[in-house]
Amino acid sequence: MLDPVPFTATDDVRDALAGLGQTEDIKFSPDQRRLAIAGFQRNRILLLDVELRGVSGSLHVHLPACRALVAPSLQLPHGVSFLDDQTLAVANRGGDVVLYSLAAAPGADEEVTLDVLRTLPAGPEHAVATPGSVHLRPLGLDLYELLVCNNYANTVTRHVVDCAGEYRVVASAVLLRRDLEVPDGVTVDPTGRWLAVSNHNNHALYLYENRDRLDCTAAPDGQARGAVFPHAARFTPDGRYLFLADAGSPYVWVYGQGEHGWSGAQQPLHRLRVMTDETFERGKFGRGKDSGTKGVDCDRDQRVLVTTSELQPLLFFDLGRVLGELDRSRREPTGAAASAGEAAGAPAADEREKLLAEWARMDRLSRRDLNAQLDHLYRSDSWRMTTPLRWLGQRLRKLKLRA
Repeated sequence: MLDPVPFTATDDVRDALAGLGQTEDIKFSPDQRRLAIAGFQRNRILLLDVELRGVSGSLHVHLPACRALVAPSLQLPHGVSFLDDQTLAVANRGGDVVLYSLAAAPGADEEVTLDVLRTLPAGPEHAVATPGSVHLRPLGLDLYELLVCNNYANTVTRHVVDCAGEYRVVASAVLLRRDLEVPDGVTVDPTGRWLAVSNHNNHALYLYENRDRLDCTAAPDGQARGAVFPHAARFTPDGRYLFLADAGSPYVWVYGQGEHGWSGAQQPLHRLRVMTDETFERGKFGRGKDSGTKGVDCDRDQRVLVTTSELQPLLFFDLGRVLGELDRSRREPTGAAASAGEAAGAPAADEREKLLAEWARMDRLSRRDLNAQLDHLYRSDSWRMTTPLRWLGQRLRKLKLRA
């Protein structure tokens, strides 16, 4: 078992971690200065301040403060994703998908009540139902793609959020449905080309090429096997590797991008042991079969891998060391790293065409209505007249963050 990276923390932080109970997901904020952990049964999010120090081989983590985030709408929070440093999306398995403002949680108060910015209601009349996992990705023009795994509805839905328009949801559709049985985690690679969905009951991670033909009838382009009960997944920021949390074993599984991307059968390159057999078996006594790791994430600079589970609510691992060993054990896929780097530095495409291309990937059944809706939106007098207000609102938000 790879030794975890040691961390120091105040007594308050350690007490908060020890009392968090069953955890389901963990995410770094975009500025890498905070971590959010979903406290499922206690209906709260633990927000930790994080300081990463040193380099690979001599890393250390310090946790100087934390806040317990609460709200009446936090009902079995299962998945978290940051929109920006001040906005958090939460998938509540017992409720709705909610966007919360973190502006009220700058200090070290023991408990902070969150302000709701926008709710995506769940229910039979809505696309969202039993939401369990979320992933946010910027599209440009203050618009974000929000992907939601609807655990027991067996769908993944796609929503477009207009942050300049009071976080209004301007489009929604079912993106994936075929052969899904309890989709339990969703993530997108840094280029936006590949989408990964963990499929709990089918014991596989499904990988889809994110292109126009992708809709709810699409079969996966690739499948990653090995995990017993795949949960959260995370691509490395350079796009070369993918880490998969396994709720049904004491391991996190590691996969590598091949010459043809992530298509075809993906066999694990490595299994990273993150808990002892004794800890795993002890967890099974209280949690049943899914006592393994639930959440996994890594920082932007690929220094640390972080995991969460009920008995081990927070562990850090030296990601640079893990990736170095993987690189030495395999030949680098031709062009894989270059394609990720090129995508990261490529100039933005024409804004209107880019947005239309993104939304055209939505469910084929709603595609015609959606494009007509967007075309009408951008041509409308109200959109043009409110452009200065959206620009002013964006500037005010940036000034507030700097204050």
